[in-house]
Amino acid sequence: MDERPRRSPATPLAPPGASGARGGGRPEAVPVTAPRFAASAEVHHLVAPGPGRRARLAALVAFAPALAAVGFDLVGSERLANSDLVGRKPLGALDATLDGRPRRLLVRSLEHGGLLRWATGRRFLDRGRPFRELELATALLATGFPTATVVAARARPAPLVGWWLDLVSERLEGTLDLGTWLEALRAGDVGEPERRAVFRGLGTLLARAHALGLAHADLQPRNVLLRRGPEPELFLIDLDRSRLDAVLSPERRARNLARLLRSTQRRERRGRHFLRRSDGARVLRAYCAELAARPGRAQDIRRFRSEGRAALRALTRGVWMHRFGWWLERTAGAKVEARDGAAQVRG
Repeated sequence: MDERPRRSPATPLAPPGASGARGGGRPEAVPVTAPRFAASAEVHHLVAPGPGRRARLAALVAFAPALAAVGFDLVGSERLANSDLVGRKPLGALDATLDGRPRRLLVRSLEHGGLLRWATGRRFLDRGRPFRELELATALLATGFPTATVVAARARPAPLVGWWLDLVSERLEGTLDLGTWLEALRAGDVGEPERRAVFRGLGTLLARAHALGLAHADLQPRNVLLRRGPEPELFLIDLDRSRLDAVLSPERRARNLARLLRSTQRRERRGRHFLRRSDGARVLRAYCAELAARPGRAQDIRRFRSEGRAALRALTRGVWMHRFGWWLERTAGAKVEARDGAAQVRG
């Protein structure tokens, strides 16, 4: 992100004087803009005044008044309720109003995964992570790619060292995560037509992401949301540490798919097997068909098919390291739900 503040004539996120009123006479935050954002998705930035490490907040212009109304600001004045959604911990909930209509927002406080969670908790050295996710989600939505609308990002200095990072997104109503759907599949609560449609949709979703140059950094079932119906809708969420590249090589695409395969296989080992070989074949057929249908992609998809063994090599190289990490997490006390999101329901 561009760290140089530039004064903007646009309306600040909070009403004039709000920062000083809440902070006991503190001067008002400086509104800035981020020139890297497309003009069609204007974003306002606020930077806390004063020297040293300063809090930063960025928000989509359309949501700025709604966030100000519920107190989401540089110092964390908002009062969060626990939502019924779970990441590494319950997500916070904000009920806002936009254009006279109620909007349900989710607040995710970033936490480290794995063993770093026990050592550092919520502290991060890189304060730019939520701002990059906001930028990436905005760019993807501009192309029509199905993901959640990220409406705000915030970084606040933690005591002594590091940053507390928060991200606000609009709730995708009527969805559940793919991990929850897989558990329903295991229980026999999914019909055959829906089963075929979801796996085809998953292949199409991943092909669309890879065609745009997006290799999801944490591709696993809990980061795919599903809206059930005759024609299921799928969404890719939690874009932290992901990025858009001009081109993804066949091997890199295969590695990304192998990441999802590892996570799904780990889930299947916890109980009765529920996947068929035809499920994976259906995902790959839809994936290849979506890529091959794009202009200039026929030769690229032939390369992907010819180098399909790269996925198996990636899986073989990574599986023992991942199993060791999973074992360490189990011995450190992390619950299954915390690692896999096995019972997340997104309503």
